[in-house]
Amino acid sequence: MALPDMAADALSVSAAWRGSTIDDWRDEEPGKLIHQARDGPTSAVGINPFTAYFGDYAAPCDFLILLGQHLAWTGDVATTRALAPAAEEVLRWLDRYADVDGDGFIDYVMRSEHGVLQQGWKDSPDAIVDEHGEVMDPPIATCELQGYWYIGLRQATFAFMFAGERILALRLLARAKALRERFNERFWIKDQRFYSLALGPDDRLLRSITSNPGHLLATGIVPVDRASDVIDRLLADDLFSGWGVRTLSTLHPSYNPFSYHLGSVWPVENATFILGCVRYGRWDAAHRIAEGLFAASDLFVDNRLPESLGGLPRNDHHPHPGIYPSSNEPQAWSASAIILAVQALLGMRPIAPANLLLVDPHLPEWLPYLELNGLHVGQATADLVFTRRDDATTDAHVRNVDGTLRVRRQRPPQTKPRGPIATPVNLAERIFS
Repeated sequence: MALPDMAADALSVSAAWRGSTIDDWRDEEPGKLIHQARDGPTSAVGINPFTAYFGDYAAPCDFLILLGQHLAWTGDVATTRALAPAAEEVLRWLDRYADVDGDGFIDYVMRSEHGVLQQGWKDSPDAIVDEHGEVMDPPIATCELQGYWYIGLRQATFAFMFAGERILALRLLARAKALRERFNERFWIKDQRFYSLALGPDDRLLRSITSNPGHLLATGIVPVDRASDVIDRLLADDLFSGWGVRTLSTLHPSYNPFSYHLGSVWPVENATFILGCVRYGRWDAAHRIAEGLFAASDLFVDNRLPESLGGLPRNDHHPHPGIYPSSNEPQAWSASAIILAVQALLGMRPIAPANLLLVDPHLPEWLPYLELNGLHVGQATADLVFTRRDDATTDAHVRNVDGTLRVRRQRPPQTKPRGPIATPVNLAERIFS
């Protein structure tokens, strides 16, 4: 984790701004996490609800994920315990309000007259389209929200286990298992060997080929026997541009390489795909996506990736992917993409409460040597060196450790056998990432 103090501050601020009442104007509900807070003139005079707006169904799950990851990297149990009441309120919101139609899945709906229509990760008004190009209106249950919910439950399991709430932790783990089972039964499209973009308002599967199912890999909700199908589909020519995975297939009638969510390439999203490929041992795919991401960064001043790249194919006719016209540069999400990509390529999974760092490095041919100096895990600091060998394996060398830290080489969680839960450390290894 590059900025653990900032992560702790983000958690604390989010907890302080969580919803406390039902307010349709702000799409607010008790325990729901805030989406945005603005002080511009149109917000200040009440033309829109954005002085404090809650129309985001990903943020509550993200809070749980970050809570677990902050603990995993820092071992800061005190902060975890301080934030536990807010986390429990988020969990209650997921139970009481997130499933609008009672089908067992998160589905969003905008109640505000001037709010955000689409409230998954793709939040532009035209982002969710069916296979014919028709924009879908809520309620909508996008596939990635179910994955966020799943990993949120598992990261909350990790956090509550080390905070001493073991009964609650095991209950959350059981809920995650049940969600995984019903999700895979409902969202999988057999003839496409791919997950549906979403359940539409009529509860039908939306068959548009999009990047959304790629998020599921990083969460672990995808069974091992389906992971390669999902990965291979992401890397097909209509989705993978050579610079990254597009948000929408080029074969779709709504495809536009310079649309915000209908054909562009998002660096932060692609870093998530790299992590997901690594989770299932698909290093070939991880290397391919990472190469596109790193190559794209070379095209920009100071290697600063913009918010969103164009979806143009990488070839002699298109030596540059283009940029989404309103894209920010620099952009914090995109800056984090490189950090996550490096973490994924090194197979790094910290368990700071146990003074443990798991690694499984597989450096690509185009990145044969990598040093990490001053890596913080808990109270320890380590200098690590990774070197790719001629046989394509990667050596890991601990050059220096200041403090107590064990570095152990271990394969990703979805590629190794799983044993019974015996200790918090054992549980952490099972639920991590």
